[in-house]
Amino acid sequence: MPRSKTDVYREGNFVFISASRSKYCPVGVLQRYLDLSGIDLSSPLPLFRPLVFHRSTSGYTLRSRKISYTTCRDILRDTLSQLGYNPNDYGLHSLRSGGITAAVRNSRNSIPERLLKLHGRWKSDVAKDMYVEESLENRLHVT
Repeated sequence: MPRSKTDVYREGNFVFISASRSKYCPVGVLQRYLDLSGIDLSSPLPLFRPLVFHRSTSGYTLRSRKISYTTCRDILRDTLSQLGYNPNDYGLHSLRSGGITAAVRNSRNSIPERLLKLHGRWKSDVAKDMYVEESLENRLHVT
């Protein structure tokens, strides 16, 4: 990430994603996307861009601008509907919440809070903690 609204010093940040080699591995999904789209990684153009359908060739090409927030949300909602979920229950921030919640719940060892904030690009513990959903079992341990 060359810059972000949460990057106080505007130094940029690398977000590392490990390959799990599962069917839903984000690294594998990204690789399939790159293979199908023919995107050149050395290009300065955005990685995720809108598709344009050409009637004359019955084919698609990628535009040069980035995909909009609204289009991303619409794709997510359409996919959730096809999978049988109620799209009104989810938004793009659900992905952030689900990601950090899964990381916290599924880690064999506890992940340092600083690394969670760095990876999720949260400025503060308060911002990060809003995204983590505690399980009922964990919450009942407190009482």
